[in-house]
This record gives sequence, C-alpha cells and structure tokens, in this order.
Amino acid sequence: GILTKTKQLLQGSKATQEAEVGSDQRLGEQIRSLISECRSPCAAPGGGWANQNEEHARRGRSVLSQLVREMGSSLLKGQSIMNVSVPVQCCQPRSALELGADSARLSHIFLSAAAAT
Repeated sequence: GILTKTKQLLQGSKATQEAEVGSDQRLGEQIRSLISECRSPCAAPGGGWANQNEEHARRGRSVLSQLVREMGSSLLKGQSIMNVSVPVQCCQPRSALELGADSARLSHIFLSAAAAT
C-alpha cells in the first residue's frame, strides 16, 4: 500500500540524504505522486471532497446559515449555543424503520458467508 511505499522512500532517502542535494524535495514529490495515485476522482485539490452536485451545495449552505442564525440569536439572548437544535434538513428523509429494513435486507448473504468461514 501507500504506507509501505512511503516507508521505503523514507528509508531510501535517509541513506542518500547526505550525499544528494535536494533529496528532500525529490522525496516530497515522490510522496505527493504516490498520494495522488490513490486519491478518489471526487477529491478536491486542496483536500476533502469536491462537491459534485450544486443542489447539495445549496442545501448545505442553507443549513449552515440557519445554524449560524440560530446560534447568533441564542448568544444575543444570553443563552448557551448548546440548546440550538440541528435543522431538520440534516436528517435522513427516511424513517428509522425504513433504515433498519434497508440494512437488514442483505443480512442473509453476509450471515451465511460469516458462518461458512
């Protein structure tokens, strides 16, 4: 994996570090290229996930602005921000029963495979 390759690069650079000028820079470039090989196509250049859906981004900004408004209002009233509730838009649109049924629908496959090992 990437950790093994990085360790090998680091061990190799320790041996040649004194003999070569700029080995740190080359090592950094090699590590960055290893990391970029493993990155998801959805990864943002600066880290994290790049937004693939503008509607999701709009909803996220809406929820965040609502949270900030509620926190500000709570602070101005002299209350704790611990009492601010999470907006409903953050919640799963399905019920707990639907989520449970969804996670259990493939359990017979996994349980059979686990019992066979």
